Amino acid sequence: MDDPGAVSTVSVCRCAGACVCGGECGCKPSCVCPPPTNPAIPPSPNGHLPGYIDPVGGICLNPGLQCKAPHPDSLEIISCSDCGDKFHTRCASQFGGIVSLNGLAKCLTDGSNVSFLCSPCLTTAEAQKASTLLERSKRMECRVASMEQLLVKACSQIHSLTTANTELNTKIDTIITNTTQLTPTQAQLVNQPSQSSSITPLTIPPNNPQAQPWVPSTPPPSVFLIKPKPGSTTPPLTVTEIGELAASNSIPLDSTKTDGSGKTWVTLATSNIPIFQGLVEKARPEAIPESVTIKNKTPSIVIVGLTKKFEKQEVFDIVKGVNPFGEIMDDSSFKVLAVNPTRNNPDIFQAIVAISDDIRTIIKNHDDKVHFWHGVLKIYDNFYIKRCSRCQAYGHHCKNKEGTVTCNFSICCAVCAGDHLTSLCTIDSQPKCNNCSKAGKIDSHRADSSHCPTFKAAQDKLKGQIPWYRSMSRSSKKDF
Repeated sequence: MDDPGAVSTVSVCRCAGACVCGGECGCKPSCVCPPPTNPAIPPSPNGHLPGYIDPVGGICLNPGLQCKAPHPDSLEIISCSDCGDKFHTRCASQFGGIVSLNGLAKCLTDGSNVSFLCSPCLTTAEAQKASTLLERSKRMECRVASMEQLLVKACSQIHSLTTANTELNTKIDTIITNTTQLTPTQAQLVNQPSQSSSITPLTIPPNNPQAQPWVPSTPPPSVFLIKPKPGSTTPPLTVTEIGELAASNSIPLDSTKTDGSGKTWVTLATSNIPIFQGLVEKARPEAIPESVTIKNKTPSIVIVGLTKKFEKQEVFDIVKGVNPFGEIMDDSSFKVLAVNPTRNNPDIFQAIVAISDDIRTIIKNHDDKVHFWHGVLKIYDNFYIKRCSRCQAYGHHCKNKEGTVTCNFSICCAVCAGDHLTSLCTIDSQPKCNNCSKAGKIDSHRADSSHCPTFKAAQDKLKGQIPWYRSMSRSSKKDF
């Protein structure tokens, strides 16, 4: 019979009616039953924690407090968000880190989101978090080390570039100093052309015993025109008489031609023209002929790569100051004709220059390059051909210097070869070149095309009329 003075802490026996424990479980004085177990469900690792609720019987297993409360109120139960085990908050509140019953009830009343981890799960989560942080820390250390290596490499490259730039500036200062201090004799010295693809220096140190002296080339022959004085009845000098006159005075002639109208063209050395002119005037004292020296055509080049539209005088001064042939430059040997933007890039400019044979030879010996303000620039030969924009024919312009139209030929379009101005043409395809059509060549292009066969033939003809290019052509044939 139960002790009437005993206070029962539970209303249902944990032994489920089969008590043999002698009442120690609270239902009978002599209950000695062990806690019920289910062989089919392995005990949870959280069973040793205070407030752990048996998943089978729903009873709080708190041996320390002897709670053994069956089916605690839902507000007294909290579940681990990781493993799912349940705990009795009234008993578990004595275990650090688990919220109390009143605190839990307040959170649920406020509608807050409560996340709870039991001690083993919390330990595992913290271990995983620490491992992740450690791994991230190691990766960060590797990145920092890699960035340090790149920074050291970049600093080394910057130091190398700075050193190279300093050396280059020193060399440039030395070149400028040597150029400004050259004597007239030293100014005639230049290096021999390099056999490599890179450009050789255009200056040499003074008093260099290994330097090859530059000898000015012999001026090309000039054409001397002899024609009778208007109204003169004296017969002109014949080719035979001219030959005898030159031979008797030891003056070599390259050629002598006459057109039958009294005009005679004599080709001879430019230096002999004054002497020969005096001999001709003495040979016909009764009718002094009018002697005219026809000036030879000189090379014309294009300096490509100017970064802005320089003035003509600026181009002349810069080239003269940084190139060795500047000592022999003057307005007649280096004449800047124009500075214009290039066709493909309006931000890049080119200078068109008429130069002497000697300067053209020096530039050719240095890979057709010249020093300029911001570096070494490439030059190209320029063969300017006049073309009328009204009739498209070569040899003249549409207007004179005053802007007056001087062309009297029929109008021809540069696009379609029609009898209208080019600006009025409406044809976008199938161009036709009038010049090539007349010459029997392929004419499926515009008349102003730089690839026009007739235009290229005119350039080749002009090239053959310039003595310097003829001499270069003969030299190439000899070398071959």
